[in-house]
Amino acid sequence: MNHGGGDGIWSENSKLLLWVTEGKWTTDSVVVVKFKGADVAWMIDLSPPCQKAILVRTKAADPAASAREKEWNKDNGAAYPEGFTIDVSTGDASGEEPRLPLKVRVDLTSNPKGNSDADAIQHQAIDAWLDATLDEYGVLTFGKFQAERRPDLKNSWAY
Repeated sequence: MNHGGGDGIWSENSKLLLWVTEGKWTTDSVVVVKFKGADVAWMIDLSPPCQKAILVRTKAADPAASAREKEWNKDNGAAYPEGFTIDVSTGDASGEEPRLPLKVRVDLTSNPKGNSDADAIQHQAIDAWLDATLDEYGVLTFGKFQAERRPDLKNSWAY
């Protein structure tokens, strides 16, 4: 793997594991495992449902711009599902002990490199963000969505 890596963070009581695998631009997966004794009570990869949720909301907010960005990024590979780069994260600090309910941040952009060439400026990148919460039963609930760049965004495409 040229980019990325993985980190596992355990809760203090070892009943919860947060496993994050990093990709080139964003997280590839954010897996939460809850244990009951020596058994797995439940496990969820937050990335797929979070990616789907923000894509649905972004497309609904501006269908024409979403189609334009999908076309503009069509040859950029797997890091751009549907034309967008989507980062899923938990908490504000790396290494923070996982606790339920777990706050989840989902950030989307069509221009993670912050390209400022004429072609990039012409297409007018789309940014959006979505908050979610994972409860003690492994249920993911989506909250606030904004079709704009998250004001305090701190990730690989913070340009």
